[in-house]
Amino acid sequence: MKHRLLISLFAVAGSPLWLAGCDRDAEESRSAGTAPVAEEAGNSEPAAPTVDQRLAAFLDEVFERNVSESPEFQAQLGRKTADYGRWDDHSEDRAIRRHEQIQSDLARLRAEFDVEALGPESRVSYRIFEYDSESALRDFPWRQHRYAVSQMDNIASRVPSFLQNLHRVDSLQDAEAYVSRLAGAETVMDQYVERLRLGEARGVVPPMMVYPRVLPAARNMLTGAPFDETAPDGVLMADFRAKVDALDLDPDARSRLMEDAAEALRGPFRAGYERLIGELVRLQGIADDNNGVWDLPDGEAYYASRARSSTTLDMPVAEIHEVGLVEVARIRSEMEAIMATVDFDGDLQAFFDYVRNDPDNYYPNTDAGREAYVREATALIEGVYAIADDYFNV
Repeated sequence: MKHRLLISLFAVAGSPLWLAGCDRDAEESRSAGTAPVAEEAGNSEPAAPTVDQRLAAFLDEVFERNVSESPEFQAQLGRKTADYGRWDDHSEDRAIRRHEQIQSDLARLRAEFDVEALGPESRVSYRIFEYDSESALRDFPWRQHRYAVSQMDNIASRVPSFLQNLHRVDSLQDAEAYVSRLAGAETVMDQYVERLRLGEARGVVPPMMVYPRVLPAARNMLTGAPFDETAPDGVLMADFRAKVDALDLDPDARSRLMEDAAEALRGPFRAGYERLIGELVRLQGIADDNNGVWDLPDGEAYYASRARSSTTLDMPVAEIHEVGLVEVARIRSEMEAIMATVDFDGDLQAFFDYVRNDPDNYYPNTDAGREAYVREATALIEGVYAIADDYFNV
């Protein structure tokens, strides 16, 4: 049962933030994307867009262009387009083109908009776009220092996860797009092999701890039917079968889809996965046990770039560490303030144990307890939604 004390602590710790957000001037709460002002009576000329509206149009344009170039992002947004059966381009050539786009977008932002002429919220949008673009441009030279495959980001697991969770099948066309993506996985794996080799050429090889975690996940995708006709369906065959079975299709169409999926899995899908597995096995033979950034070429400079991107602080890493110590002390003091608020007698570790384990902090495991939890949690959620439109308009 959800923790009763945590809901109370959320209210205590979160109230200042919400109050500060709600106390903004009404004029500042207007969205930068507000529609153009209506024409005045008798004036046949439409009102010229404001600078805020022009910025909103620019940001929308860039966003939609980026969406149009990413079939995977389109699926995340629930959009089904002509690209529904395709994967993103993960190649080095695409990375270079994307870098050039960001350079062009940033130059256009600065040439077409005077940040001081923008309204308060539009100014924030400008600065965020500028910051994100500058960060991406700074990080570009280090792109091959990031492991192309790791236990935290394994393309061999990401492909099936995407198909299971994001590729909806609501029609015959959606099912055919699923089969197309199964076949297209070969190209994705080849692009990741290319990225692994580009990293190796720079002296960047995933460390030894990666392979025992990523290789089993990749090999698992080649087990079960249709790779072994005597076995139950493999992960993706089972997913596809369940999605096709939910459609209102005639038996011939259903049979054809299953046959096409099996052919795609046995053919290009398996070929791509086998090449990725082979490359990882090869790299495992030359990898070492040094798991830190210091083991990479120019590791100290790379670490500094990561620290800046992660913290937004443009200062030496030793100073960032000191800032971190100060922040840890601040957070600890705020935790201790919460302990005082709830009259807890003991140190911080004892408070953590109390929060986790004391039965008085839990709703009763009864119908009445469940009702109380739902009532209080719903009230908190409704409080968030009551002000959500002030912060999000999409």
